[in-house]
Amino acid sequence: VIAEGVEEEAQVEYLAAFDCDAIQGYFYSKPLEFEDALAIVDKKFPVDFTKSDL
Repeated sequence: VIAEGVEEEAQVEYLAAFDCDAIQGYFYSKPLEFEDALAIVDKKFPVDFTKSDL
């Protein structure tokens, strides 16, 4: 189950109590340009492609 449009912490807690698989909405972030979203993902999950064996 994916919940969309979540805006408040109470909604997050309610959905988590019912084993919601994924939550998205303004509670986490406003809509972002691709480059801004990529910067957030890269900061949280950095990948060093220079060490790849490919």
